[in-house]
Amino acid sequence: GTIALAGGDVEAALLRFRQVQLVRSRDKDMREIVDLAWLAEGRIQHDAGEVEAAVAAYRRLSRDSPYFAEALY
Repeated sequence: GTIALAGGDVEAALLRFRQVQLVRSRDKDMREIVDLAWLAEGRIQHDAGEVEAAVAAYRRLSRDSPYFAEALY
């Protein structure tokens, strides 16, 4: 997703991040990767002016996520 975004292909980046978001795992490391995918989508939506979509993505992070404070910011 990051490579696609760096190349300017926002739609491909969103597709890839959304594929990661579908992963369901109890593994802590995998959960952090999924959280990062939600953060990435939130940032993409924010930068596109889609505030409601950005907030919805950021709200997918749980309060115990190491990235929760970043999502609140």
